[in-house]
Amino acid sequence: MLVGAGVLVGLAGAVAAAGWWALGGFALAALLAFASVRAGWHTGRATAAGWWTRVPEGARFAAGTSLAALLASTFGAYVVPAQPAVAAGVVIAGAAVADAAGLRITPYARRWIVGLLLLAAVALVAVCLAVPPVPGPPGRGGPGGIALAAAVIFPFLAGPGASRRPWPLAGAAVAGLAVASVALYQAGPVRLGLSPTSIRDLLSAADAGALGTLLAVAVALATVPGVLAALTASRRCLGGEPSNRRERAVPAAPGAVLAVIAAAILPTFDILLIAAAASLLAVLVANLVRLRQARSVETITAVVLGAALPAALPAVSILVAVLLAALGTAVAEARYRGRRD
Repeated sequence: MLVGAGVLVGLAGAVAAAGWWALGGFALAALLAFASVRAGWHTGRATAAGWWTRVPEGARFAAGTSLAALLASTFGAYVVPAQPAVAAGVVIAGAAVADAAGLRITPYARRWIVGLLLLAAVALVAVCLAVPPVPGPPGRGGPGGIALAAAVIFPFLAGPGASRRPWPLAGAAVAGLAVASVALYQAGPVRLGLSPTSIRDLLSAADAGALGTLLAVAVALATVPGVLAALTASRRCLGGEPSNRRERAVPAAPGAVLAVIAAAILPTFDILLIAAAASLLAVLVANLVRLRQARSVETITAVVLGAALPAALPAVSILVAVLLAALGTAVAEARYRGRRD
């Protein structure tokens, strides 16, 4: 489900970093996501005493919060370009209320969303292949940008709402690669990497600007359910899954507030870099814990790539992700102590 959002905004960031080599970054991100899923990094909850046992939960909180901000910002940029920050804030607030009320994306609804997004992807591919590409300047990216491209694509393959089974994950990665290839063919790496709303510009370049309404619907399907899933995941990292609505609202507040602030003050590409750093931090920490329990090829691969890819990200993005994870760890530990007492 998140791969659709990855095509909307992650692809532009990847192409800006690596040009045509972004396709290699897409494949590398898929390898890390596949290894992480096979290793089971997303399962398990910390229940033992000791604040360090809450560190994986804090890292997942950072990943969920930053992803919620990114998806909401993407929605605002595409659907309400005149007031993107306001639109993003409304989406986050609505998702937080829905989460507190116990609303979830059911498997039935997920299948419908994925099916509609696949139809939108097929339509985009058909439009891009039907119209001859407009010649443009050659891309500036190269193989040196593959690591950065993989980093910014990874949250959409392994974040909350992404498939936790290997074969659906592989299918999502293949579909994303197909759309990315056609988009690069039609717009070229320079124009595709210019802005976080490059898919809208791509339709205009393909003389399909009249499909703007359908694009807005596809953007809503690709982002709004993901915001709900991301906020739910970040809230669970802090407070588990209480049955009482009020008890759910309290741990949901930090993630929602931070996501609103990020969407209001940061450009979409900056949030993308923070989400990439937070997602890689989450998968690295969780797989390091797994590595102590059992060594497998999947876990070792996830640790190596999870430690290597952040080197391509700006230091400030990594710092913000670490601070978010530290905040999540502290809140999770405080709530654990409160429940124990």
